[in-house]
Amino acid sequence: MNIELTKEQYQNLVRLITIASNVLEVVSEEVYDDETPFLEDEIATMQELEQYILSKYKEFEFDKVFEDQDNFYTVTYDVEEEVLLLLELYEEYSFWEELTSRLARRDMVEEYGENEVNNMDPLQLSEIEEVFISKYREEFSQNGIDRLKI
Repeated sequence: MNIELTKEQYQNLVRLITIASNVLEVVSEEVYDDETPFLEDEIATMQELEQYILSKYKEFEFDKVFEDQDNFYTVTYDVEEEVLLLLELYEEYSFWEELTSRLARRDMVEEYGENEVNNMDPLQLSEIEEVFISKYREEFSQNGIDRLKI
């Protein structure tokens, strides 16, 4: 199979791969352990694909990829900066969504009991959960984490 790309599409593909590469780096350094040995092969396969795509930079006249003496391909600082901005925005959004969701779930279990929450009809669960989520969204939009205390 062949896939044809324009120069612009190749450049965007490199940015997408760089985003994925940053995520994989975190996973491989922070998450991978003896409990998830399958990740090592998955990550290696993805890194091979990344290197293959980056190796085509000359064909697409993309000067934001460079090659070292060991034939290892890397994107320039400019590309890293572009994707890091996107990743930071994603992380910010994810942080608030995850915090809101986890606190809402905790409060639901506290009020209704874990067994009842786990056995709720999905529609009922969604309606009840939205009440708890709304409370935290309002709190965080007004105060951020300033009033969170342990």
